[in-house]
Amino acid sequence: MNYLATIYQIQYQQRIIREQGRIPDESEVLMAAQKFVDLQTQHGRLKLVEQ
Repeated sequence: MNYLATIYQIQYQQRIIREQGRIPDESEVLMAAQKFVDLQTQHGRLKLVEQ
């Protein structure tokens, strides 16, 4: 994943802690970040580049 996905993961974790008072597990965070990347790619705001 790229740096935007990493930033999203951190923001997601912080939001869940703040709103729900729990620490999300790693798989939940990864799924949320993948969904974010998929949506951004689908709407043309993010282009995936092979490295």
